[in-house]
Amino acid sequence: MQFLKKFAADAMAGSSVAASLDDDVKDLDVGSFIESLIQAEDSIQLRPETTKFLLYAHKYIHCREKMDAKYLEVDEFKRIAQLENVDVKLEICDDHQQMAISGDRPVETLDELYEAAVVVAPVYQDYIRSLVDKVCEACGDSIETVDLQFASLKGKERALAKAFDDYSNRTLPPGISWLYDIVRGSIKFSSADQVLKCLEILQNDPSISIISAKNRFKRPTLTGYRDLNIHFCMSTAGGVSHVCEIQIHHKALKVLCTELDSHKLYEFFRKYFAGATGKLKERLGDLKLVGGGEIMNSENLQDLLDENDEEYRLNRLATLFREYLCEFGVAFRVYCRLLHVQLEQYGKVHITVASTYYRMGRVLAEQGRLGEALKLYKVALRMYKQIHGKDHPTVPATYNDIGCVLWLQGELELAMELFEEAAKMFKNCRGMEHPYIVIAYSNMAMIHNSQGNFGESMRLYQLSLDMKRKTYGEEHSEVATAYSKFAQAYFGMGGLDKAMQLFEIALDIYKKTLGERHADVATTLYGMACVLKQKDDWDGAMKLYQQSLEIFQNTRGQDHQYVAIIYRNMAEVLREQNNVEAAEELEERRMAISSKIKRESKVIAAPEFIGR
Repeated sequence: MQFLKKFAADAMAGSSVAASLDDDVKDLDVGSFIESLIQAEDSIQLRPETTKFLLYAHKYIHCREKMDAKYLEVDEFKRIAQLENVDVKLEICDDHQQMAISGDRPVETLDELYEAAVVVAPVYQDYIRSLVDKVCEACGDSIETVDLQFASLKGKERALAKAFDDYSNRTLPPGISWLYDIVRGSIKFSSADQVLKCLEILQNDPSISIISAKNRFKRPTLTGYRDLNIHFCMSTAGGVSHVCEIQIHHKALKVLCTELDSHKLYEFFRKYFAGATGKLKERLGDLKLVGGGEIMNSENLQDLLDENDEEYRLNRLATLFREYLCEFGVAFRVYCRLLHVQLEQYGKVHITVASTYYRMGRVLAEQGRLGEALKLYKVALRMYKQIHGKDHPTVPATYNDIGCVLWLQGELELAMELFEEAAKMFKNCRGMEHPYIVIAYSNMAMIHNSQGNFGESMRLYQLSLDMKRKTYGEEHSEVATAYSKFAQAYFGMGGLDKAMQLFEIALDIYKKTLGERHADVATTLYGMACVLKQKDDWDGAMKLYQQSLEIFQNTRGQDHQYVAIIYRNMAEVLREQNNVEAAEELEERRMAISSKIKRESKVIAAPEFIGR
């Protein structure tokens, strides 16, 4: 490409690549260029995975509206939601641990926990029956208006798994001493008055002690379901104490929850958003606003975009398709519509217009359309300089992302110069505290690692990790990325055990923050598979390659270069297992993908873009 030759000539002459970076786009007809990009795309075609997501999104919106309306119907003035003294946060202290039957110490084994539970269970059931009787008497209602159900003792295998997963890190061990749902039951009341009276009786009963309580009438679940969950400690006449659970429901809400299959919707979206329900509500709310209640699909999406001219909504919709659904072609179409709206509102030179060019460049880079991405990045860069001047933070941010594109094109020396210039400019802006300087350092480390400069790469990776942990805390996707990059460096040096340890840390954080189906999870699984492959653990490597492949196929498509890379690695493993026929089949699939893409990498590794 002509501009790369110019870069190389500038570098040899000792001039800065960054200084002349945007010269070749000053006469570019951007409108015609973008129009050519749109025409080069086929009509909008969503992947089956995305179509399913949008269908579930439509069902979710319907479910949430129905659940909210039903609650207002059964509790018109939101009396239960407005109660201030219901929520009780668990205090981690030895008084709140499950006690052994002797009463002088916390339980130490699962058998001890269940020994106490068996003794307390019948007393608990008598107490709950008496509670329901008191509620009905106080409200003047028949006992038939209430449904009461006692579950059998929680299965030991499930209890042990929960203790390990949820409570093994408690400051007061063991984890099993914090299991409160071995003895449990549920009450379904038919009126808000009954629910309120039940709470009043429980809170004023001196014979029990409420350990923790959660009012989900005040903070409903993602799908709008509401109930109360209370853990309380009670004792038998013989002095055996145990913390038990009671769930308090409203019948009408429970019936509607079952009709709408709301739990299935919750589980579906939880996988995408890792339990970050606030973020999920925002994204699905965007679909509702833009879609106007219709189910989005390949046929009507373009019409919906053409009819929408609200900048805020279009921006958020683009983010949904780009970051969470990895539908980069659709995201590009949304950005094109957004750009049209912004050009009409602000004119050709405006900061929001520049930012949209910048994000469009990021989308094209994700699609592997690197030359086209480079042009839009440089258009954004030229506009940033025109608006803010060459020392504004938007300039080094764009240098970094252009460096990422050059890295993906194999131009490591040119990419390194831009990463170094970006780091220098960030440092001049705000010193070492600038949040983006760490990304530039990480990218510099990646190039050093690929060139065998392990000492320098390890220094920069450690610096990057320390800064990200300081900025974001331990459990953040940016920190997971730093661990993953560090793992790749150890892998390159042959430190396989350390690499696996760091990959596992990264994987755990990614799953918690991004969900189990995110591309970053797939990249980490791939790295772990490569470690096992290097250790000749063929079965273990094959299992992780398969998991990584499935996620990439769902998020990046069947013909992405990462899919080809995994096919090649899986084929190599199959040959080691003497399964030549299967290996040749995968190699044919890899070659079919390679014929469609211009440049195939040998590893799944990528620099860090700043543009989100």
